[in-house]
Amino acid sequence: MTWCVQQGYLVFNPILGATPQFNVKAKDRVLSLDEVAKLWRAADDLSPARRSAVRLLLLLPFRKSEFTACHWQEFDGDFINIPASRAKNGRALSLAVSDFTKQQLPARRNDTGLMFSTDGQTSTRLDDKLLKRLTAASGLSKFGWHDFRRTFSTHLQETPNADYIAIEACLNHVNEAQKGVAGVYNRANYAERMHVVMMQWSAMVEEAVNGG
Repeated sequence: MTWCVQQGYLVFNPILGATPQFNVKAKDRVLSLDEVAKLWRAADDLSPARRSAVRLLLLLPFRKSEFTACHWQEFDGDFINIPASRAKNGRALSLAVSDFTKQQLPARRNDTGLMFSTDGQTSTRLDDKLLKRLTAASGLSKFGWHDFRRTFSTHLQETPNADYIAIEACLNHVNEAQKGVAGVYNRANYAERMHVVMMQWSAMVEEAVNGG
């Protein structure tokens, strides 16, 4: 239709802005812990940088684009810190790194400050081609990178005495207590509670991938 308008056959595009309902997909994919383990093992055949990035994204609920651009200076030994300038919502985020998570970090290169890089010049990409490769190797039904965050949230929400506020904070979501007028007075960052949540999730993933 756009081409017809450009050629003068139509005055305007009658379907411009219409949402193609057949492409709308429910965002409800959650990986079971067994699927997490299968995906973890499927990453064995990836390059070291990509293997580390995939496994760390399973352990740390950062957004993919925020995380793969990490520099080593953003890791202080106990936390990985995403600056506000790179965060989708403009809010800096620091997540605690367990001993098990530290074991998944890539080897540090001498030619770049990037945490994930295969050429020392650019950040390693986790693209759709890699996603399809992992899907095939793991034998899982279709999933997306963002489903890792949903998986993190869902499994933790289902644990006894789940800390909803801390889980949302680890996802860098703004909870209701931090919105509007209430947000003017509530400046809590929930750091200690977030630390507990991150250690809990690390233990769950470690148990799953070690066949627990």
